[in-house]
Amino acid sequence: LPLPSLPLASASARWQAVVKRDPTATTFVYAVLTTKIYCRASCPARLARRANVRFYDLPAQAEWAGFRACKRCNPDSLWSSSNRNDNPQVQLVQRTCQTIASLIQSGSRPTLQVLAAEMGLTTSHSHRVFKKVMGVTPGQYVA
Repeated sequence: LPLPSLPLASASARWQAVVKRDPTATTFVYAVLTTKIYCRASCPARLARRANVRFYDLPAQAEWAGFRACKRCNPDSLWSSSNRNDNPQVQLVQRTCQTIASLIQSGSRPTLQVLAAEMGLTTSHSHRVFKKVMGVTPGQYVA
């Protein structure tokens, strides 16, 4: 899935990841007090006021505190082992993320055509699958 990121320990570092909608910030979820919803840092939903945001290391902690998962970014899907192992779309995106990482390390910028070929899908369908699983488009993930 997303490239592993270092745990963001401070609340200010986590808030910056939320503001930037960082797709690699996968070590936490944030919850909004006014809506009782928790999200990934990369969630495309409207940004909440900082005073109304709480951070949790795991979705289970947010749920225990009374929050429900966002329906736009599905933050609980990243931590669900059954989703990772059984869903072929998640496996495709996982391989694609590894391809992106290796292309970036080699100094080239991955294109949607290259990623679609890696997934064995058309460019439009690979774009939809990637966004469904990751919550961001391939271009946003690479940036």
